[in-house]
Amino acid sequence: MRSIKSDQQLDSVGEVIASRRLRRLRDGVASEVTVLIGKPQPFEDGGGHYCPYQIVGVGSQAVRWVAGVDAVQALILVAHMIGTELWSYVHRDGEMLRWGDTDNDELGFPLWGDEPNDHKEM
Repeated sequence: MRSIKSDQQLDSVGEVIASRRLRRLRDGVASEVTVLIGKPQPFEDGGGHYCPYQIVGVGSQAVRWVAGVDAVQALILVAHMIGTELWSYVHRDGEMLRWGDTDNDELGFPLWGDEPNDHKEM
């Protein structure tokens, strides 16, 4: 089991527990974007859990992590963070991302809403 301090940077997601492949269309050229989610791990200092993730093929491609009070909350929060990041690539940067055979911008990740039960999916 790998553990980090709450202010540490990661260079890999570690053990990948889930992934999703998306299609990126830019200037008429298609490429692949891969979302990787690592196994949640406890912080070294005992202050909850973190869940690493990486979006490869768009953006900075940096390994990031989201913290929760336990592994389940970290997993839930990482899905929201990924959805929000993908949303920003589409709506801020003008990226065209697609999941599966669809032609809409539904990517299957939740987005933060104003209210706890008011969320959209990306």
